[in-house]
Amino acid sequence: MLPLPAHSKTPAAWTFVPRRRAVFFTCVFVFALTVSLWAYSLAPPDEPETLSKPHKTTDGALTSLGLEADRSYKLGSTDIPSYKAELDEFIISAFPKTLHSQLRASLNFFVPDVPSDGPVTFPSVPRKIWQTHKDKGLIADELWSTQPGYEYRFLDDQEANAWVEKWFKGSEIATVWNKLDVGILKSDLFRYLVLLIEGGIYSDMDTMLLKPIPYWGSNPDVVKGTGPASLFVGVEADVGEREDWHHWWSRPLQIVQWTIASAPYHPVLLDAVRRVHNATMIMDEWRRSSGINEETRGEALRVLLGEKGSWMSVMEWTGPGIFTDSVFRYLAVQHGMTWPVAKNLRRPLRAQDVVILPVTAFSPGVGMFGSEEPLDEQALVHHLFAGTWREPAPEK
Repeated sequence: MLPLPAHSKTPAAWTFVPRRRAVFFTCVFVFALTVSLWAYSLAPPDEPETLSKPHKTTDGALTSLGLEADRSYKLGSTDIPSYKAELDEFIISAFPKTLHSQLRASLNFFVPDVPSDGPVTFPSVPRKIWQTHKDKGLIADELWSTQPGYEYRFLDDQEANAWVEKWFKGSEIATVWNKLDVGILKSDLFRYLVLLIEGGIYSDMDTMLLKPIPYWGSNPDVVKGTGPASLFVGVEADVGEREDWHHWWSRPLQIVQWTIASAPYHPVLLDAVRRVHNATMIMDEWRRSSGINEETRGEALRVLLGEKGSWMSVMEWTGPGIFTDSVFRYLAVQHGMTWPVAKNLRRPLRAQDVVILPVTAFSPGVGMFGSEEPLDEQALVHHLFAGTWREPAPEK
């Protein structure tokens, strides 16, 4: 569970709903229904009956989906020395010196060379809520901004730029930030950075809070761990036996990144930033080798990300693909877990400092993966898939 504010047992937002909030949710419901009908027209087809039949298990594969599914996860090294060495080198090379000590100390705390035999008290998620949008014209779900005991922070593009400048001025992180010319790329990187440095809860603007935050992760199945958890993530896609999964998702078991809760300096967020950094440098080298100048760089990236397969490009550059890899790499390093451990979750799963929430938690009402409706007791956040990050189409 996330920490409960000291002054309140049950957040007041769920005990009294004024008329204006009722009107607000009525409007949001109509909007969500419209968006859902549109989204279903674009959704992948229902699972064919043939995909539910038994499959032969491929030798060495973790599931009946075969090695293609396993190889979609680009984890990297999963032994403790290599994992720590890679992240430590990234800290030294990419972050300003003012952050080196805290980042390295946290890495050693979360991933000790010799695991402790006794109980470990992990840092809890700070009571901060973060949201961002290109300007202040978009109104957030009221329940995000009025959570009792939580500090709400909304940053527009200019404020996000100022925040990055404050923390990362003169570092490679700032360089990477300035190279990202497409809105979704910066939005993805911002959530990783703000949770890495300050911690708290990040959620996209097109999300609705359905349950009080302090009750997230209640009654988990526990592999290991007591006390506060440091990272809460949710399952977005669990494709089951679908052999066509790669047409729609980057991973057969994919983790949400429209809503994340984390303590500061967590290695999963550090690894996610590292992956964005590396991908951006590769893309920048592509730009230079293709003879694309600074003035046309942004448009060239929009064209690249607008071609067939572009959705996967975003997912592999800054999006759910790389975040999913960061989560499962950490679980592999710490516990030897592989991605099928999160298949078919119906309750939260706790593995020491990490809580994985079932698909209904952050993806209710999607009509797939066993997801229940938004009124289900497991539903915590409703994502409206409004695409607030999308760049406007260029004028002809």
